[in-house]
Amino acid sequence: MYQPVNAIHGKLEEIANLLSAQPSSADISLTGGDAGRALFLLYYYKLSENEIYLDKAIELIDDLLVTITQFDCDPSFAGGLAGVGWLLQHAVDNKFLDADAQHLLGKMDTALYQWMMTEIERGNYDYLYGATGVALYFLRKAAIDEQYTTGLANFVNTLEAQAIAEQEMIKWKAFMLHEGMYGPNACGDTYNLGLSHGIPSIIAFLVKASRQAALAAQCHHLIEKSCRFLQHHMRSPEKYGSYFGYLLNGDGEQTPASRLAWCYGDLGVCTTLWQAGEALQQENIKAAALEIARFNAPKRDLAAGYVQDACFCHGASGIAHIYHKMYQHTGELLFSEAAAFWYEKTLAMATFEDGLAGYKTFTGTDPSNGEWHNVPGLLEGVSGIGLSLISAVAGFEPAWDEALLLS
Repeated sequence: MYQPVNAIHGKLEEIANLLSAQPSSADISLTGGDAGRALFLLYYYKLSENEIYLDKAIELIDDLLVTITQFDCDPSFAGGLAGVGWLLQHAVDNKFLDADAQHLLGKMDTALYQWMMTEIERGNYDYLYGATGVALYFLRKAAIDEQYTTGLANFVNTLEAQAIAEQEMIKWKAFMLHEGMYGPNACGDTYNLGLSHGIPSIIAFLVKASRQAALAAQCHHLIEKSCRFLQHHMRSPEKYGSYFGYLLNGDGEQTPASRLAWCYGDLGVCTTLWQAGEALQQENIKAAALEIARFNAPKRDLAAGYVQDACFCHGASGIAHIYHKMYQHTGELLFSEAAAFWYEKTLAMATFEDGLAGYKTFTGTDPSNGEWHNVPGLLEGVSGIGLSLISAVAGFEPAWDEALLLS
């Protein structure tokens, strides 16, 4: 339990009341729109046991279902149908909804599967906006209906066929770079090291897929070899300030800068390696994760970590949540102390009178020349901040963070 508890509960109530009061919007997405808002309200209902918030979440979900049946929607996990589908199945699996989510979206699954396979066949494994996020949605469906396992096997087979072997390691060429460039021709001989768009997201997906008996052996093989790739490219943190940069080129050189964040940098790689080590029961992989986490835990310089706001993606609340999870995994006080610092920063950043519960999200690369926006969503807005704060004070597992490849 982190202090000040009363301040966290007060901020959560403020966020919940704000998000409940807003009408449904045209943005259906999980990461930026109403699906993410509904996810927060479901978990705030679980924390508060106040059914007002459950009712509002269900209202939002009902409106989402109307929208996706009436309009052409982005199929991706971050921006559209796959994310909404994941939310529905997650809500049913966690006893928030009684509806048959498979029936509600079953008619769209064929089109989603075709899109997923088209994207992975052209190398677009991107988690947020490409094939892997859609595969995560089908993985949740496969847990209750074996007919989805065949499609997932096709996805994993294609992923394996596209892997580039390098001694006893494998890697995948970047499809999306952190600057927003995408496509195999745009990226060239480059390898993305971020959890949001890169190789760590493939590993995190394979860890989850390995729980399917029919996929376990193949996934374990791919996890082990791709983790070797990451471990092989751990650089000197004393020299560079971090173990990983954003990108790796064909000559084995990494971008010098790295941020302290979920999306890019050491923390996303660290949590991925921990999950992989657990899945494979390999202590050397878990040891690498701990080495990375321990090096970064004492960091307190926001400017050096490129931390401008409280958002989950690359702000204080995401950092806090990852350290909180590492503390839960290990019991090491170093991680608890780091989480407490970043939760305190998260609360302290609610300073905008015209913000959402005091929060705004910074956009831009130059701290002196960026812009501040009101963002309600999961990845860069108050829904994600709220979910992180719920995890700080709740006595239940944050199962919602599967959406961000953290469980």
